Amino acid sequence: MLQWVQSGEPEVAISRRERKKNQTHADLVAAATHLFAANGYEGTTIEQITELADVAPATFFLHFSAKEDVLFSDDFSAEMLMAALEARPEGSNELEAIRDAYLEVLSYDEESLHRLLQHNRAIRSTSVLEGR
Repeated sequence: MLQWVQSGEPEVAISRRERKKNQTHADLVAAATHLFAANGYEGTTIEQITELADVAPATFFLHFSAKEDVLFSDDFSAEMLMAALEARPEGSNELEAIRDAYLEVLSYDEESLHRLLQHNRAIRSTSVLEGR
């Protein structure tokens, strides 16, 4: 199955290298989220994450600068947040606009909800992550 990029330009297939890079990133996030939820943040090492994701430890640092960064991806960018605030309906407040923007990008299938619950459990496993 080919993945496609949306832009003002004609559609272009994503390169094999980019697909593999994206898959490795997703595998690292999934492995870390699973391990953090099961063992807690402090009880999980980068070596355990990379072992579960089946990559070398150095690969982790090609994708993330620190262990905590794996849980805070760029999926919901500041630009999307600012656009949601700008486009909020008359009379609504900022918190409602932020909530609505997040709800628009969330997936509601069973697998996505399971990942979201694991992500939440992982963050709540330590005050270091809760503050972020």
